[in-house]
Amino acid sequence: MTFGALPRSTPEAQGVSSETLGLLISELDERLDSMHGIVVVRHGHVVAEAGWAPYTVDGPHSMYSVSKSFTASAVGFAVAEGLLTVDDRLVDLFPESAPAHPDTRLGELRVRHLLTMTTGHADDTMDAIFEHDGADGVAAFLATPLAADAGTLFVYNTGATYVLSAIVQKLSGERLLDYLTPRLFEPLGIRGARWEHDARGIDMGGFGLTISTRDLAAFGQLFLQGGVFGGARLLSEEWVATASAPLVPSAGDTPDWQQGYGYQMWTSVHGYRGDGAFGQFCLVLPDDDAVIAITGSLPDMQKPLDVLWAHREALFAGASHGSPLPSALEVPAPASAAGFPAELDGVRFRFEGGPFEAIRVEPDAAGTVLVLTQGGVDHRFVVGADRWVPGSTDLAPEPGTPVFARGGWTDAATFRARVVGADDPHGFDHELRFDGDDVRWTSRELVSFEPVVTQSAAGRRERAQAAAPR
Repeated sequence: MTFGALPRSTPEAQGVSSETLGLLISELDERLDSMHGIVVVRHGHVVAEAGWAPYTVDGPHSMYSVSKSFTASAVGFAVAEGLLTVDDRLVDLFPESAPAHPDTRLGELRVRHLLTMTTGHADDTMDAIFEHDGADGVAAFLATPLAADAGTLFVYNTGATYVLSAIVQKLSGERLLDYLTPRLFEPLGIRGARWEHDARGIDMGGFGLTISTRDLAAFGQLFLQGGVFGGARLLSEEWVATASAPLVPSAGDTPDWQQGYGYQMWTSVHGYRGDGAFGQFCLVLPDDDAVIAITGSLPDMQKPLDVLWAHREALFAGASHGSPLPSALEVPAPASAAGFPAELDGVRFRFEGGPFEAIRVEPDAAGTVLVLTQGGVDHRFVVGADRWVPGSTDLAPEPGTPVFARGGWTDAATFRARVVGADDPHGFDHELRFDGDDVRWTSRELVSFEPVVTQSAAGRRERAQAAAPR
């Protein structure tokens, strides 16, 4: 039986402890809010997978900065095809975007410095590129002053990866996504990949790739096998070895961010990885001949690695027959303990501030409908009482953003709901507390690049207008 592009096997047949697998998945479930998916590969075989409802391991999921490892691989293909070298200077690749009189430091900035995040910038340049949306993002990057000589200072720089994407597009004549499709995605069995792009049609490179957890595991297996997949060589062995090596020292607050950085990949306490914000991981473990792909919505990126490293030795120590793997895993959501209060059916409460003008709740066969009014437009979420209910929202930056919602009445006056992105780590916990004619709404982000925001607003029941006298 095939499993995507990888064969499936029992854990025992590949020397994996099923007992430890169960303990690992259970601990990830108990300690983290919230896991979305995990795929474990050993000796080239998928030995375990788990999806936390409403997510599945074969559904689309935003990879955030794991995208960087794919972008670097595109550069590897372009180098192999003779389109460029890692020693090419940026001012030569983009003469039309470079300052008229580049300083010496900028003149020495080369492709390898983009790959290793040693461009000499003091901060990430992505903000400068965003500010020029619709204009020349590469020019914005090249215009940002350098604080150090190229190659001497590691600063995590998503703008550098954007420029790598622009290089591949300029030299190949194709978007990064299209360039990688026949070279990487199709051979790995990846279908339906998406990549966010800017107003000029350049894929963002450093983020924006959407694939599945299974797809991520296949990518890791390609690197574990030195660039070979399905019996065919895709990337050169030399490129894979260089990209995954600790080429430059890295500075971080936690152990797995202090081990060094390669070509858009981190060295880990064990092995190496591509990683993305809020718990997207492609972990390659050469000493164990294993790959572990993880997706999630995790505010603490070190915690899942700590859990994994604590179980790693026992996991790959050899087969042991334990209980079946945990099943019926779910993203945490409020439990429904009371029925819908009939006296609140359709009652509209108007807020005295906050992001919404009004709110109301309505009963539904699946649970409760939460209606938030913003800009005179009602946004409806069907919140499942005993299951995650799919829907969409225009509250996010993109209209029609798919979501799932689950929650219920914890008592006759309190409604709680969790609304999560269907293919990304983001979401909100909502709470409504009713007290006679008053309501208080509180909402908290699940994850955020900025400090997590909790919002609150008070509302009052709207009174029906008296009929005008005849």
